[in-house]
Amino acid sequence: MQNKLSIGEMAKLRGVTVDTLRHYDKIGLLKPFHIDPETGYRYYSISQYEVLGTIKELIPNTKVQLTIVDGKVVFDHTTSLIEK
Repeated sequence: MQNKLSIGEMAKLRGVTVDTLRHYDKIGLLKPFHIDPETGYRYYSISQYEVLGTIKELIPNTKVQLTIVDGKVVFDHTTSLIEK
């Protein structure tokens, strides 16, 4: 069983672009668990696959203010945008 996903595999499996994953890395929202020092290629763990799924669920359905505190993502002021 493979315990890591390349950036392309992660993007394809979760239906996001490679650019989105690079952006998430840049802003500290979802950093790859390993970056190959020779190639710079990003790899994600299986647990990060689940984290990305959570991010995808939260962002379109809520108004979320994301803050990075001590290297951790903090979700603030969550308000539903979906009117029932």
